[in-house]
Formats: sequence, structure tokens, C-alpha cells
Amino acid sequence: MVIKGWEGFADRLQCLSYAVTTSLRYNRTLYVDWNDDIWGTGFYKYFTFRDLPYIKSDTEIPKSATVYPGFWKHKLMLPDNAWVYDMKDQLVFDCSTTTEFADVWVQPGVGYREWNMSLLCKHLVVNDDIIPQVYTEPLTDLPVVHLRGNDRCFSEGDWTRLRQVAPIAYVLSDDTMLISRWMNESPDSIVISTPLENVTHFNTNVDKHDYNIKVLRDFFTLCSASVAYTLNENSQYYQMSRILYGCPEYKSLFTMQS
Repeated sequence: MVIKGWEGFADRLQCLSYAVTTSLRYNRTLYVDWNDDIWGTGFYKYFTFRDLPYIKSDTEIPKSATVYPGFWKHKLMLPDNAWVYDMKDQLVFDCSTTTEFADVWVQPGVGYREWNMSLLCKHLVVNDDIIPQVYTEPLTDLPVVHLRGNDRCFSEGDWTRLRQVAPIAYVLSDDTMLISRWMNESPDSIVISTPLENVTHFNTNVDKHDYNIKVLRDFFTLCSASVAYTLNENSQYYQMSRILYGCPEYKSLFTMQS
């Protein structure tokens, strides 16, 4: 079972959960390919699995293997990039409807997905050397506010609503201008993230590892916050973090392997 990666971390997490569930359901070895322009430095630099067969390179897949969808035959080393949207019709994968029991199934990282975060947390593990860089103790004395900016719009009504429910808060954001505005209006708040100015996950002129660490640290901070609010209710990043917050298995992500 090959799962490609594209778009933001929340999208990747949803698709990864679908791939893990599929791998377990059909007894397939999993390979995660996040070697795309957005993530850049690969999945296995940050994560591993427990109680789940997996490989770290597509070179371990026999060249004679049959592949579904057929588009990926001889293209398993091709990482996702923006072209995947133009090829969606050729990449469709849904294990609940397919009758193609090929040696290799490829989930393209876009389109249909389903998720079971409790199950994912039982098998996904953050690498030992990454844990100290991304794990934060739960914040309980103030709410955390998530100010998603840069590539997301919000209304003044959204801002007013958030200011009313969290007049003083821990501030987590990818947008320096939103942080400045919040702190001007609420100087007793505390900024807990260090965004790169005018940078989104589509930028290629940044150190991808540093950027990924920031994304993961902010995400896991939201996951563990006892109370959290967001400026944009449509943010999947926020929504998936709060789903993980409700998973009893969440802390097993940070079980040291050594």
C-alpha cells in the first residue's frame, strides 16, 4: 500500500489514516511517500510505525509487481506535486469499491479519504530525535487561539467572535501580521509560535525541515491544549488537532522507541 503526500499536514494525516486502515484491513505492507515539493524531506525523517509492516523505500517493491491505478506503473518514484489535480481521474483510489487486487495499491494523497485517528495513533510514532523538537506539555491555564492566516480568509466577525471568547490567550499562528494585531489588542496574551513571514507550505525557498518542525510543533500544541479556538472554522489543521485531542491513544505518538 503506497500513500503519496500533498497539501498541508491535516490533509496528509487524513490520507495517512486511510492508508493505515487499508493496510491493516487487507494485510498490506505500507510505504509512505512524502518526498514532494511541500514536505520535502520525507516522511520517515519524522515518523515510524509500530505493529504495522512497512518499508522506507519504494526500491523494496519488486519491479514486476502489478500496480493499481495503472497510471503509477513504472512511476512509483514519482512524488506528488501540483500536477495531481490535473490527473485526478486517472488516480482515483477507493479500497471499498475497487475490484483491482493488484500487488500494489497507490493512494494519491488527494481526493477520497476516510480517517480513524484512534487507530492511527495506535500505530504511528514520532521518531525519538524529533519528539523533543515538537512535543509540548498541555497548556491548561489559558486557551490557545489558532490564527490561521496567509492563504486563508476571515471576516471581521470571525475576529470579533474570537476576541470575545478568548480575550487573553496563548497565540499560535503562521502569520506575523495577525500575531501583531492580536498582541496590540491583548498585550497580556502569550505568543507560542514563531512563524516565517509570508511563508506557506507551498514555498520552496525555505528550509523544509525547519518549516516541518514548526508545523508539527504548532499542530501538537493544538492537539494537547485543554481549550482551543480558531479564527477560521474551516481550518482542517485545527479540526484534526482537536479530533486527536479527544483520542485516548494520542500520547502513544510520543512513545520513545529506543
